[in-house]
Amino acid sequence: MQVQSNTQINHNTNKCPPSFAGRLVAVTKPVINGIEKEIEIYRVGKKDASFLQKILSEIDVEKLMPSMKDRPNLPIWTKLISQAAEDIGKYAKQKAYIAVSEQKPCGIVIVNNNRKQSTLGILASIPTGRDELTKGTGSSLITTVLDLAKSKKISQITLEPLLKGPTNCVEFYKKHNFNFVDPYASAMRIYLQDIKKTLEKNITDSNYKKLKKSKERNLENYLNT
Repeated sequence: MQVQSNTQINHNTNKCPPSFAGRLVAVTKPVINGIEKEIEIYRVGKKDASFLQKILSEIDVEKLMPSMKDRPNLPIWTKLISQAAEDIGKYAKQKAYIAVSEQKPCGIVIVNNNRKQSTLGILASIPTGRDELTKGTGSSLITTVLDLAKSKKISQITLEPLLKGPTNCVEFYKKHNFNFVDPYASAMRIYLQDIKKTLEKNITDSNYKKLKKSKERNLENYLNT
């Protein structure tokens, strides 16, 4: 999912706090339909939550994605984006990342770490304009989560996919080697061996580059919102 096109979207109706600075931790360059698209991945924290809440609170997926108006439960998408911003910084071992393409936020993911296990809380694409999504955003964010798991020696990642949402989340996660815990469970999981294998494939497929030294950037000034 994504957020801006020729239609100007103004998220700056409220004055934002002056210290919104994300850390650029990775860059991906997936090739979609023969066109390379650069996506930057920034780590954000509790101090950034209020800024993100302001710029994401006005996103209305139903208005931005009229081509999907007949999809089931489309309003849930809007709620997920808003909830992700509200959840940033709630837990001590939480990690939050936003994806940015062409200086516009195009995705967000929240992951909670507990010893050697992780739970993926919310992963959502963010519309960047009328019927505009940055393809490759979801895969870029999931690759970041897998990379984090590998670096922290996480043994498994668990998530609860949205089963009746506007997009087929289950197939997306299966593509990245998440599988249902058992035939009757709603949770999906990936284990250490598949984390490493999937990460290697994703790094190649999306031209994922992890920065050796993360770079802080003033996103309040950088983002075109």
